[in-house]
Amino acid sequence: MSADVQLEDIGVRFGDFVAVRDANVTVKGGEFFIFPGAPSGCGKTTLLRTISGFQTLARAGY
Repeated sequence: MSADVQLEDIGVRFGDFVAVRDANVTVKGGEFFIFPGAPSGCGKTTLLRTISGFQTLARAGY
């Protein structure tokens, strides 16, 4: 089964602040995924906004 969502080596910045660095996400059709309850400000919402197209990437390796 091919991936419906695949991000490779993505990064998101807000000025000099790096919110997401070198993230990789692969989700196949019918799968569920979660981001565990890591500390506040670690980039969970930013990564979800990037997947949904609401956030611009700083760089991408794909």
